[in-house]
Amino acid sequence: MKITREHLKNIVKETMIEESEYQEFFKKALEKAGKSIPAMSDDEKKAFFNKIEKTWNGRGKKNEGNAFGAAVAKAKKDGDSKFKVGDKEYKVERFGRGDETELDELTKAQEKLPPALKKAIEKKEDKKESVDESLNEGFATWEMSFADMNLNGVKLSKKNKYKVKARNTVEAIKKAAKMAGLKGEDWIATQTNYLKKIG
Repeated sequence: MKITREHLKNIVKETMIEESEYQEFFKKALEKAGKSIPAMSDDEKKAFFNKIEKTWNGRGKKNEGNAFGAAVAKAKKDGDSKFKVGDKEYKVERFGRGDETELDELTKAQEKLPPALKKAIEKKEDKKESVDESLNEGFATWEMSFADMNLNGVKLSKKNKYKVKARNTVEAIKKAAKMAGLKGEDWIATQTNYLKKIG
């Protein structure tokens, strides 16, 4: 399967949305823990990250707890071409997986399956897409800025723009975080103001 430029753009867009959701999820979990990561003992860190991984991986594909994910799911289900989250309006995009009716019927049929089987089907679909994506993804130049925040003594600002060469959005965020002065795994707790592929 060859990935078109438009399909790749959509994959990147989805990845950016998921990364943003993960960063928000991680930030809330860290606030709930009541301690910064450096202030945690080794056992507390292990328990914290195990809980993060278990909760994030168990959230399912639909992201019902997330306003954006819920709005996308509702718009797709209702057959709408656009949806709103907050003050912004977004276009519903479907990526070449055949006839829309067939996709909806398949989804309805999958709803009747046991949860374990649904999860196995989702994993298999994700694996196919990630193999195809990794074969066609090369280095690109990314421009980004972080949201205004202070993270372990490093002040991040929307005004500071970083240009990096990276294979994907995650790598771009990691490199930009390092350029901003963050150390180790602190990049995970950052919030992206914008991230744009410029070349």
